[in-house]
Amino acid sequence: MNGVEGSVDKAGQLVGGSGDDPNLKASKMLQGFKGKLKEKLRKTYTNSALSTTTETNNVLDIDNRGKEITIKGPGGIQSEYAIQPENIELHPSRLGLMDVVNTPTGSPGRSMPLANGAAVGEGGEIERKLYDREQGEERVVTAEEVDEGGIGFADDFERTENEDGSVDYTPKSDQVFAGMGDEVKEVAEEEVRYVMKDMTDMLADGTNIVPFINHNSGPRAIMGARQMGQGVSLEDAEAPLVDTVSGSGETFFERLGKRYNVTAKKGGTVKEIKDDAIVVEGEDGSEEQHPLFKNLALNQGGFIDHTPKVEEGDKVKEGDQMTTSNYTDDEGRLAIGKNLDIAYTHCGMKEKIH
Repeated sequence: MNGVEGSVDKAGQLVGGSGDDPNLKASKMLQGFKGKLKEKLRKTYTNSALSTTTETNNVLDIDNRGKEITIKGPGGIQSEYAIQPENIELHPSRLGLMDVVNTPTGSPGRSMPLANGAAVGEGGEIERKLYDREQGEERVVTAEEVDEGGIGFADDFERTENEDGSVDYTPKSDQVFAGMGDEVKEVAEEEVRYVMKDMTDMLADGTNIVPFINHNSGPRAIMGARQMGQGVSLEDAEAPLVDTVSGSGETFFERLGKRYNVTAKKGGTVKEIKDDAIVVEGEDGSEEQHPLFKNLALNQGGFIDHTPKVEEGDKVKEGDQMTTSNYTDDEGRLAIGKNLDIAYTHCGMKEKIH
């Protein structure tokens, strides 16, 4: 929007001038046009249905909603009733590309985020990095390529990292399960062209935080994936006692906590801590500003507030976490709740929690 306003201002300067300028009338007309254009742009971003305001209850909600790919409103889906049942049912073509668990409980299947590592490419098609067994390397493939070549599950292949940095995926048996076209079935291993690096790549990070999700029933998994995004920040919040681990060995609560905190862009020394930034001086003497959120308002009444965990003079390495927030614990892990001591009793047909 600022770029458009700047172009209009520049055009006004080119044809504008003093009161004696014969182009003064044109200049005034352009200024009037500029005012109308600014008002149109303002309404587009504030009043039009083409602009959607994300709910953003907390940082996990931001992470989930920022990856949703179902377009609603003008130019997209006008009504949920316009979506055919076959379009919201689970389909093998979504494996590794869309998170089929993180979906609204009231209208399952009508809105889903991208799976971990998936993205929308320049051509508008969903794509992700997978191991291509024919080419012997990991590369970015499109949804169409996955549909044609089939996608195998990480659990059916042994991943080996070679000294030269390359990787190999060796099938554990002659028969493996894979998504082939419109079904998941057991096939001969040579029929599978693409392999997922890790089973957690099937889901978004906000879903992977649910413990033992592969042992949960569908409705319980959906509820667990969605409810964490509704939490509010608490004083002395705690990360859960049971955490889940990604394929890299990092827990998902560590990953999500780090994603919405401030990390060092390069190694160096903390030179200054200001109200709105942490300044790090690199080994070459250059300074890097790391902006801080101070009570940044979210759309649903929440906020994000960063607290520096480093002090002036501290040495930091690239990627080191330098803050905590009102959505993390003192170690920087995602924390949207408290660990409660409860007693569970079974009383015939009724159950109680004390």
